[in-house]
Amino acid sequence: MKAYIIFSLCFLSFYACVINPEPIDVIIPEEQPEVVVSSLAIPPFISAVSLTHTFSAISGITDSVDLSDPVLANKILVDSADVYIDYEDKSVKLQKLLPGIFGTIDIPLKENTVYTLKAKDHSLKKEIIATTTIMPKVSLDSLIPVVIEVDDTSSIHTFRYSFKDIIGQDNYYMVTATKASLISKVQNDIEKVLSDFVNPGYELYTDKLYGDGKSIAYSPEFTNYESGDSLLISLSHITKAHFDYLTAYKKSGNFFNSFLSEPTRTFPSNVKNGFGFFSLTLPDVRLIVLK
Repeated sequence: MKAYIIFSLCFLSFYACVINPEPIDVIIPEEQPEVVVSSLAIPPFISAVSLTHTFSAISGITDSVDLSDPVLANKILVDSADVYIDYEDKSVKLQKLLPGIFGTIDIPLKENTVYTLKAKDHSLKKEIIATTTIMPKVSLDSLIPVVIEVDDTSSIHTFRYSFKDIIGQDNYYMVTATKASLISKVQNDIEKVLSDFVNPGYELYTDKLYGDGKSIAYSPEFTNYESGDSLLISLSHITKAHFDYLTAYKKSGNFFNSFLSEPTRTFPSNVKNGFGFFSLTLPDVRLIVLK
């Protein structure tokens, strides 16, 4: 009987602990920031790199952060770093243009050439490295304005483009459409420069879907463009790694609407000891005015 009572008390004590546990203070450690890379190439000689810091959901920083706030900007933008791009037997140091932006006009952009980005972030005391290859340039075969009549009172103002796949190899392409007014719009200096690193809209293509050496054509049917809008349409031949990165980014719902929409840690990346993607391309850029 005594043993039964002791057992019952122990069971009730255990049951109380499980069903009504004492409150426990849970401290979630904030993830340490990492370096995020984004890049831009404007042929034939301009190369630029954006370096920012990751931020966690509990850090108090959101996509609507005001970069004019020097405290927040200092947390996000890499202000002090040594940044180099190596190619062939040369190494070129990029100059800081603005906090988070490093660029040069001393690197010729050439097809089938390997370029390696090396950067040391002094604030985090971290070094990152990333390598990319510039793919052969592919040009648009056609680009025309299109008007789709929806009914008697409304219509869709869009465009149609086509290009031909390079035969005999696996290829990957990205086409972007940017309103020219967005580029000329007066913004905060930092936001204006960083906006050049993002693409408001883009489509991805691979000849694995369209066929080797076939023509690829597309016309967006759901747009917010208006008659008279000037658009810059850019076709870039990209690497498979860059294609995989952009595909993951697009599937996540992040459409580069903000450079602060940082990549998750699960996205494919070519940056060692960091995140994001380093890529240089030779895009074919055309200006079109919609009807």
